[in-house]
Amino acid sequence: MKRKVFIPFFLILSVLFCRSTDGQQSESHRAMNRPFKPFRIIGNIHYVGASDVTSYLITTPQGHILLDSGFQETVPQIKKNGAELGFRLEDVKILLTGHAHIDHVGGMAELKQTTKATLIVGAPDAE
Repeated sequence: MKRKVFIPFFLILSVLFCRSTDGQQSESHRAMNRPFKPFRIIGNIHYVGASDVTSYLITTPQGHILLDSGFQETVPQIKKNGAELGFRLEDVKILLTGHAHIDHVGGMAELKQTTKATLIVGAPDAE
């Protein structure tokens, strides 16, 4: 039997509308977010993240999937890196999170607003 993942409405709102105040407060976080040249990993999977903050773009004819946003400050790099590879953020239909740490979901609210994509959160982070 398939288990449905229930994502509480308040969680969705908090991810979409709350801006984190601790995004890149520390020097170590800023160091993780240095620009990095995007590249195709294999097939339709591309690396579009920063130096140490990962973000993967999976491209399909039906729309793209973006795994992880990095920090809020990573979003402009993701947009630039995707464009450098010939893709547009507006073509992203699904936003996925690996897990709910600031360096993986800090930019999700901005990406959700930009792309209008469906945000999918794993069951362990739904609470």
